[in-house]
Amino acid sequence: MQTEQYFYNGRNVGVYLPSQVNVIMPMVMQSEDCGQQSIVLETDADAFSLDRGETFPVIKGHYTVDEQGVGAFSTAHSRLTFKLKRVQVATWNGERPADRLDIVEQINPLLPERCSFITIYDSSAP
Repeated sequence: MQTEQYFYNGRNVGVYLPSQVNVIMPMVMQSEDCGQQSIVLETDADAFSLDRGETFPVIKGHYTVDEQGVGAFSTAHSRLTFKLKRVQVATWNGERPADRLDIVEQINPLLPERCSFITIYDSSAP
């Protein structure tokens, strides 16, 4: 973070002020490439839930995410590390912006290996 830089141009002096970068998690994401499982990931301020269908209990816990989109889901017995990134995906209506969440590492795994989640936006992402 840059906090003490400045520039001088003739009679003008400017100061670079740090900007706060907030990564916003999508409220709902659908699993993509999670084996045969269809999983829904829902997030709120700092809580999450994974709904793996009627045969599995809903998993709830808390998450954190930093300004680079790297974060973790934590429950009482497991931890999943993830990377959230903005991507373009091909749809029947052309290219669309999407948020993609890739599970990077799991301690006491809850999900299939290399599981990912996606939210595709209609035109411009929030």
